[in-house]
Amino acid sequence: QQQQQQQQQQQQEQLQQQQQQQQQEQQEQQQQEQQQQRQRHQQQQQQPARPPGAPQRDEEIQADAVLLSSGKSQGSHPPKPQRRWLRTGLVGPQEEETL
Repeated sequence: QQQQQQQQQQQQEQLQQQQQQQQQEQQEQQQQEQQQQRQRHQQQQQQPARPPGAPQRDEEIQADAVLLSSGKSQGSHPPKPQRRWLRTGLVGPQEEETL
């Protein structure tokens, strides 16, 4: 009888450990998601102002809004909106040179 009781206790302990591990993993995932969201906000603030009169301006603002509202789908590749900003940033100086 005593032996049986000990075995049961061990099994219960193992179950508890497994549950704890799962909880930790979930917490880590949540933390990572929060960090990604913070980084996204920072990226938007750091983006340079567009040159005045850039032709695609309104379209791009809308596109950015769509990306933001889609939320997590953007998380898999956050650099996309940044690349677009860089491209419009290059437009300015080139136009000035031709003038």
